[in-house]
Amino acid sequence: VTFQDSADGKTVTAKFDLQGIQKTDVHVSYQNDKVVISWESVTTDERMEGERIIRERKERKYVRTLPLPEGTQFEEVKASMDGRHLTLTYPKFVTRRVNSI
Repeated sequence: VTFQDSADGKTVTAKFDLQGIQKTDVHVSYQNDKVVISWESVTTDERMEGERIIRERKERKYVRTLPLPEGTQFEEVKASMDGRHLTLTYPKFVTRRVNSI
């Protein structure tokens, strides 16, 4: 994962390199001021050993959790995937209006 602040300092972009992972195998969810990214990788291998066919299947599951500023709304988190990169953009901090007395 690589993180980059925007030029104006208001947002953070997190970029995940998911080479070989299909978009349908990636899940992004929002839970209690956190973004949870999960994906799985499945590889199969088949080879002959004498008169036998040997098939192996490997499944790997990954989960990454990114904390968000307290009070971040679901609508403020943007996600997109182009080929091998998943890009998440979210606010660096949340501004709140304070009423003065």
